[in-house]
Amino acid sequence: MTPKCGTRCLYFVGQAFLCLCLTTFIFWLIFLPKEPKFTVSNASLTRFNFTNTDNTLYYNLALNVTIRNPNKRVGIYYRRIQVFANYRKKRFANVTLPLEPFYQGRKNTTTLNHVLVEGQQWVAFGEHDLSQFNSETAAGVYSIDVEIYLRVKAKYGKVKTSDYGSSNIDCKLKVPVSSNNASATKNTSILYAVLEGQRLVVFEENDFSQFNLETATGVYSIGVHLALRERAG
Repeated sequence: MTPKCGTRCLYFVGQAFLCLCLTTFIFWLIFLPKEPKFTVSNASLTRFNFTNTDNTLYYNLALNVTIRNPNKRVGIYYRRIQVFANYRKKRFANVTLPLEPFYQGRKNTTTLNHVLVEGQQWVAFGEHDLSQFNSETAAGVYSIDVEIYLRVKAKYGKVKTSDYGSSNIDCKLKVPVSSNNASATKNTSILYAVLEGQRLVVFEENDFSQFNLETATGVYSIGVHLALRERAG
């Protein structure tokens, strides 16, 4: 092989390698999977008690979790779903959901009902933690952080990736304890209301952009304001 021929071969090999890298990069940009969107649509707390004598937290938390696949071209296989629960940055629960692996199609929504997080756990609360816990106990509403960890596979047409872990999904909740676990002087009422109709709304350009973005994900940010008139009885 002459030096000129060897140089030409190296040139073509280099060009082929660059084309392969560019093709892979473009394919990844087009089919780059977006992470699933998780929403805790309902949370029920029937027990959340802490005993100072043995530093044990007793809990019973039930969640309804909605999972949205926002991808237009990518399906998702859910291999494992873990739920972690924290209070005051102290982890008190780690639950692997007893689910069979399942597939979620493109632009699809799945709801997991009654995800149960219950049990007891030794927790090292500091003085400030106990003060906050007692304050929230008096109010009947607790600040609980729920983290969700996934092992998934992505499906591009007939091609599946290997298992990979998603980044942790963090849901910060304010959960009222149910009335059967509260003191007799407290009560909780649940009001169901349906808001429907039509109204002329003037959207600015940024409003349209945000609306179209939320339409694509299937989840809308809606603020609801309540006006109350109360009378002590």
